[in-house]
Amino acid sequence: MVHLLGLPRELRDEIIHHVLYTPLSMPLSLERKVCHDPYESPFANRIHYLASKSAYQPTALGLLLASRQLHVETCQALEKNGTIFTLDLAIVNECWLWPTWRLIPTRIHPCLERMDINLRLCCTPGNEDLMTGFSARHDWHLDRNPIFQALCGLLRRFLSLGAIADTASMMEDDIASMMQNDILFKDCDFKRNFRIKCLRFNIDTTSSRNGQFSHEQVPGRIVNGMRHLTNDPLRSVDSTTFHDFQRCLRSMIEFNAWDRQAATWFLERIGTIVFNLDGIKIDEFNLAPFVEGDVSIKSFRRYLGLDE
Repeated sequence: MVHLLGLPRELRDEIIHHVLYTPLSMPLSLERKVCHDPYESPFANRIHYLASKSAYQPTALGLLLASRQLHVETCQALEKNGTIFTLDLAIVNECWLWPTWRLIPTRIHPCLERMDINLRLCCTPGNEDLMTGFSARHDWHLDRNPIFQALCGLLRRFLSLGAIADTASMMEDDIASMMQNDILFKDCDFKRNFRIKCLRFNIDTTSSRNGQFSHEQVPGRIVNGMRHLTNDPLRSVDSTTFHDFQRCLRSMIEFNAWDRQAATWFLERIGTIVFNLDGIKIDEFNLAPFVEGDVSIKSFRRYLGLDE
């Protein structure tokens, strides 16, 4: 500690920034459990959370507890760089969602500068046929598609509660009870009501090695209650499937945005949605026109495929 405080301020700031924004590494021994959270969606059981509470601890919390000087400098770094969350989301066999939080800020402002969701589409042994042909298997009734609805439930719950595990089986049992009784977080300490300036979906078609994701990239491959399944190795889908998934996800967001009453949870809480493919921005979707009611029928016809 004495050596760290003795360093020049500029170097110390670089070290603090590195500690704050370095993604968390998860132990290989972590297991997952099926979500039974009533707040998610009818497809909540498709979400498999890491079972350990340590997976939801704020990143670099020790910096705030080490000393008063480091506490002040850490707070200044957080204010300068904004509040950023990072989530790795593996979508396995087009059926299950395996979220892994990589960056959880030590101090949280209700208005987040950015949230990154790193998508990893993969399949287990025996399901290699899912590596291609995504668009042929999924029609345009995305409002009923379990994958996308489970993803919406995951995001919606984050906006209200933050980066926590299954509320039905951890310390938030009282919250789960309130949700089941339609008492929506009135005067509840766990209420977050986050707003996100920019939500980024990042797709990296080159991140897998030899077509497989490492345990570091997708940890927690044993699911309680589903131990009979073989989830290793996890093979990456082909680049065409990544493209098809991105287009379907974008279309689902645009289509749902037309129903303002049902889509209030993200229209009022998310500013811009960006899609990055291999580090390059390929699409940007501004939700403001939908909130203001300034979306033309032409864009809706384009979504339906009636206009090019």
